[in-house]
Parts: sequence; C-alpha cells; structure tokens
Amino acid sequence: MVLPSISMWCELARQAHTPVTVLLTSGHSLEVIPSVSGAGWFAGETIATESEGVIVPYSAILSLDCGALVLPLEQDLGASGPALHVMLDSMTRLGKRVTVHTEQHSWRGVVSSVGSDHLVLAKATGLSSVIPYSALAWLAIHES
Repeated sequence: MVLPSISMWCELARQAHTPVTVLLTSGHSLEVIPSVSGAGWFAGETIATESEGVIVPYSAILSLDCGALVLPLEQDLGASGPALHVMLDSMTRLGKRVTVHTEQHSWRGVVSSVGSDHLVLAKATGLSSVIPYSALAWLAIHES
C-alpha cells in the first residue's frame, strides 16, 4: 500500500480548517492551520496569542501531527501547487518583513529576490544574505 504524501495531509487539514502540529529540523514546533500548499511546501497561520503567517518546506518537517484527520484513499485533494520559489517571489512584491529560520540560525529582513534554489534576504543592517532553500527550515511572515 502506498501511503499519502505530506502534501495530501496538509491539503486535507486546509480543507477541514484543522490545525496540524509541525516539528521542524530547527527544533521549533508550530501549530498551524494550512491555507495553501505547493510543490514541496505549505503555508498557513500559526495558532498562538500572536498569530503569524508561516511558510514551511516539506524537507524541514521532522513530524506532522494531524490529530484525528482521516485521509480518504480514493480522493484527489488537488495538493499540487506552485513551486516554493514562486510563493517566495510573491513575498518580494508584498515587501513584508519575515524571519527566516534554518536549523541553527534566524535572520529578520525582507525577501528582496528569489532564485530557483535560493532567496536573498535584505536585513536592516543594509547587508543581504543569500539563503539556499535546502537550508530553510521555515519562514515567519510579520504584519509590521
């Protein structure tokens, strides 16, 4: 038997508007209601006192707790979506402040550009950091 993909679980949680708990390679644990999923990633809102948007690459997930969700084996959930760099490119147009988390570091800034395998984060210091997607654990999107 072939088990469902992570994207199918995230899409099911999105459709049911049900939170999932995600344990990440960075050591963070997030409770998130998925709102969109793409090729290799999902995004959603955290469930916390101060909710924030997050983007999580599937490669950064150590475990995904879906609670009591049951995946219908015959249902096509339409989980395919845009690639991660397409989603991150929208962050450049929005100009939102973000915090980029890797396994051992976090940086705050604005995504100034994206490539097929990396993003460029403009920091308040005036310096920019090039961060490969392979190092990305998750990205928090801030309202201000």
